[in-house]
Amino acid sequence: MEGWLGTVHGLPLNSPYDDYFVAQEPAGSYGLASPLAAIEAQLRMYRDSGTLLRVWGILDYGVDDYNKTQLQVTRLEPAEAR
Repeated sequence: MEGWLGTVHGLPLNSPYDDYFVAQEPAGSYGLASPLAAIEAQLRMYRDSGTLLRVWGILDYGVDDYNKTQLQVTRLEPAEAR
């Protein structure tokens, strides 16, 4: 995925997953993670903030995450920073 636009949303504490990404371009909801600790921290920071983000990385299907999908984010930036 390259420059997908959307927001990060948290899930309840008793949920098996912690957050998900609601994409506007293209539309959909996806599990969310990062192999990079710094980006994982940024994702937590933006969770439930309403900040529109652009994300880059890899989309995996059929995985144990929200909607059986997971965005492996390798880069992100606030949408206004383009």
